Amino acid sequence: MKKTGLWAIIFFIPFWFYGQEYFRMSADFTGKYTSADGSINLSKGKVYYDKNSKMLIYDLTFPHKEKWILKDTQLIKQKEGEEPKVMEIPNINEFSIFHLALNASLDNFGMENSPYELVKVEKKDGLVISYWKIPANNPQQNVGYIAIAKKNGRLESIVMLNKEQKIISKQFFKDYINKDGFLFPGRIIRITYDDQGRPNYEILEFKNIVLNDVEHNELYEYRPE
Repeated sequence: MKKTGLWAIIFFIPFWFYGQEYFRMSADFTGKYTSADGSINLSKGKVYYDKNSKMLIYDLTFPHKEKWILKDTQLIKQKEGEEPKVMEIPNINEFSIFHLALNASLDNFGMENSPYELVKVEKKDGLVISYWKIPANNPQQNVGYIAIAKKNGRLESIVMLNKEQKIISKQFFKDYINKDGFLFPGRIIRITYDDQGRPNYEILEFKNIVLNDVEHNELYEYRPE
């Protein structure tokens, strides 16, 4: 399996709930990544996230057994029977779809706590679309603009553009699952573009969501094998 597909899963980054607070979740997931050259990669497993520890664990069962653990600025990859490999990465877990959903910030993609500034809001074809721009004093960001579309208060799509206003990626959030008032997209479609402008597609599907599981703490923790 190419790294590209699973990296895309992780960066689906960057819900509502009424009354109850949710602090951890797990789900079964399947992923299908189709690159611009026509090659296809599949992945399957479970994902675990605890917003207090901010540890994100992908427990892959296909195409082979492997765990990906993201914590702070480390990515630990461990295949069954092998020594773990540690990589330094940006601290992204607070901007993942799991963290945003558990903190009731998925509907606006967490923009209120981002460096982006709201520049425009409009209604179009039943959608409320907000446009966000990175401040000029934050030149490190690759993404210059973000357009967020909502329908009936739910996140429908995100379009990211670079500073030249060229589309970098699109994400569509569909088939929401309502689990005790907790809304989470059952299917996410992500489109990115290669250097030649050709699209790459990824479809990520979730099911069997479990919330606030306190009987299996070990599943939300990582201990080297």
